[in-house]
Amino acid sequence: RRSSVMSLPPFSTQAKPARTKYTTGRRAIEDDAETDAYADGPVEILPGVWLGAEDNATDWSALAERSIGAVLNVAKEVILSFEEEPNSPQHWSDDASIKDDISRGRHYAANDDTGRPDLLYLHLPWSHGQNDLVNVGFLQAMSFIDRCIASKIGVLIHCQCGISRSATLVIAYVMRAAQSPTAVPEVAKMKKEGMQGAYDFVKAKSQTIGPNMSLIYQLLE
Repeated sequence: RRSSVMSLPPFSTQAKPARTKYTTGRRAIEDDAETDAYADGPVEILPGVWLGAEDNATDWSALAERSIGAVLNVAKEVILSFEEEPNSPQHWSDDASIKDDISRGRHYAANDDTGRPDLLYLHLPWSHGQNDLVNVGFLQAMSFIDRCIASKIGVLIHCQCGISRSATLVIAYVMRAAQSPTAVPEVAKMKKEGMQGAYDFVKAKSQTIGPNMSLIYQLLE
């Protein structure tokens, strides 16, 4: 049995949860389903941590309005336009203690031609059935998120539609937040509620989330 998401290093945060019904039915199309859940922009789940869809990642004005300066893309098939720019971006962090090169992220300087602001970016190419999240994927993603939050940089987490893969990561992040000894009561109570409580918390903020069963099983480990 692999180590639990709950064993990931904790950190403190603040947010207000709400309860919604949790269902485990598999989505027929998952992230490929048509949805306008984030048509008005990404949704803040925890302070500085936003959940959204592919289109939100290149809506520069919306990112600026929300003080989002970092983007974490967890969709294998989604390649954002700036990833293909000819000038190679620089590593965001040269910290030698970060042994996993991919979780460092990349720094893209502002582009006056496209209007893109200065941006930190990490692309983790997860599939709908990604099966190494507990031991690899969550660790890489949370390392990046933690450094963003520590630097007071808001981070957008997205997949294609913000329904399954990115929602799974955000749920795992909330589960870990609940383990912090300094977590506020609304978050700390999810320590006993586990994945169910974290799912309800995120679902209350973004009604269309629905991780597929393959990803749900990893959250339960």
